[in-house]
Amino acid sequence: TFTVTVEDSSGPVITTPDNVTEEATAANGATVDYGAATAEDAVDGAIAAGSITYDIATNTVFAIDTTTVTVTAVDATGNQSQDTFTVTVSDNTGPTVTTSGNVTEEATSANGAAVTYDAASATDLVDGAFAAGDISYSHDSGDTFAIGATVVTVSATDNAGNTTDETFTVTVEDSSGPVITTPDNVTEEAT
Repeated sequence: TFTVTVEDSSGPVITTPDNVTEEATAANGATVDYGAATAEDAVDGAIAAGSITYDIATNTVFAIDTTTVTVTAVDATGNQSQDTFTVTVSDNTGPTVTTSGNVTEEATSANGAAVTYDAASATDLVDGAFAAGDISYSHDSGDTFAIGATVVTVSATDNAGNTTDETFTVTVEDSSGPVITTPDNVTEEAT
């Protein structure tokens, strides 16, 4: 005689969520909902959701980086399997730049006019508000602008290297007529 022993020593097969990529929504990263894994066991069939665990829960704030999430599934016999997927949070969004708006000035000479405009502002979801010195302009406030329209480009670059450009127009007009100097009135005696 002999004895045949049938054992269940294999863990379930896990199907993880797909790798997830999310955009950062704040300096600390982003809250990520990555969905549920499933597991199937040769003996037990579908593994109940309560027997599938994650080392980092869904709807957790993930830092700006790539994080590996480990999924563990346990069958009725206690056999377990593990599989992984990644959650990548990145900062690919440039800052929001707000300009002073279009400016119109009257020419003060044939060269145009020195035009002063309000400083722009910039904010970023990850980096926050920008200091004035971290915002650049293609033409500085106070520069002399030629008669006509000049586009000023305002740029801000966040710490991740994302740049946003916004523009406004400075228009210098010559809408004043010339100043006429007439000779003094003349009075003469008839001859």
